[in-house]
Amino acid sequence: MLNQYISVLTLASKQAPIAKYAWGLVALAAAAAIIATMIGYSRLAIIAVSLVILGTVLVIVLSQLIISASSNVITIAIVLIWSIVIFFIIFLMFTVSAFAFGQPCNWADFLQIRSACGGGGSGGGDADTSKVVRATVLGDEVSVFAGGPGEPNPGCQNRTAETCVMPKHGGKLILGTQRFTVSKRIGGEDRASASELPYANEQRICYEVKVTTGACEERHLLEGYPSATEEYLAKVNPKAS
Repeated sequence: MLNQYISVLTLASKQAPIAKYAWGLVALAAAAAIIATMIGYSRLAIIAVSLVILGTVLVIVLSQLIISASSNVITIAIVLIWSIVIFFIIFLMFTVSAFAFGQPCNWADFLQIRSACGGGGSGGGDADTSKVVRATVLGDEVSVFAGGPGEPNPGCQNRTAETCVMPKHGGKLILGTQRFTVSKRIGGEDRASASELPYANEQRICYEVKVTTGACEERHLLEGYPSATEEYLAKVNPKAS
């Protein structure tokens, strides 16, 4: 399927040279997809997608500059380019300031960084404030087996399943606290095991459960679930305590 898309884009580039700039958009989209895979489908992923949209604007502007010699188009292109450059500068300044000083508070809260405003609470003494809370969250339990009663002999198959743990309170997972808990096992670890998948991040940690069998008449089974510690901001009212 991917080869078909590439062939269509290549043919379009030959028929209309301006279409070659679409390759830049493909590269930007691929970069955003890789970032989303590595950091999870979180607010940071939204930022990555937004950058792809800005990249699309740049592709359109630059392509118009190539095919048009109109002074009006060039003026509009220059304004758009400088607007995007200024936006990126402000974006980088705000992001660095949020990580270094916890300000601006709204941007730090959006990035789920501990802000200088104490987690986003503002107002008088009767207003809600926020505190950092840590809690254990669980992923879905899986049950994987291979061989045993009901399985074809010969012809039984090895089986795998994937299960993930994700934040449940709008916070982030603390890397290093994840684990896979085995609730039931039939057979040794060489036949039934769970291994953490790569690219674990603060929004998604996954495990692959794999069960193999050497003799089809023997049942090998593994049941369990992933878990991790989630850190999130919980609102508390001083008057209620």
